[in-house]
Amino acid sequence: LMDEPTSSLDEDSKRQVEETISRVIAANRLTTILVTHEAAQASRLAQRMILLRDGRAEATGTPQELLMHAERAGG
Repeated sequence: LMDEPTSSLDEDSKRQVEETISRVIAANRLTTILVTHEAAQASRLAQRMILLRDGRAEATGTPQELLMHAERAGG
């Protein structure tokens, strides 16, 4: 479980940490839960996502599927 692991980092450091996270997850075939408020970061790191709104799961899927969901929902 990672709760906003890059929230206080500058953009260069954030990218380095994201690359490290991706490498470690892939090398060890880990299941990971990443909490973030940054849709772009979630899209870069996730294979599957859950979109929460008001504490409820509104949508689940790949980053591409959730992007299409957001476009259909108007936001």
